[in-house]
Amino acid sequence: MPQVDLYTHTVRTLRSVSAEHAATAAGMSRILGGESRPVRRAMEELPQILEERGDRLRRLEDLALRALCSLARADGEDAAFQALDESGSDWIRGMILNRAAETALDRQARS
Repeated sequence: MPQVDLYTHTVRTLRSVSAEHAATAAGMSRILGGESRPVRRAMEELPQILEERGDRLRRLEDLALRALCSLARADGEDAAFQALDESGSDWIRGMILNRAAETALDRQARS
């Protein structure tokens, strides 16, 4: 089996993460909209279900960031941005901005 270069691996990872992220977010929307069976469960379970889905989204975001950072360290920032564009994972740009804002606000709150 031929070895896949880091760039191709990153693009594939971002595409896979994006598909999983979209499915998880859609599931959360169905739950919040009352279209999913879990809503029919006791209301006490709803916060736990949403927290688990939120945690899943955060893990997927972390995976995408690690893939991009690995590529940026190995091949430069331009390669990472090109992989991001090629993967069609536009949501990641927004997530990166959100993470930067979280970091800035956390630092501000600590000082």
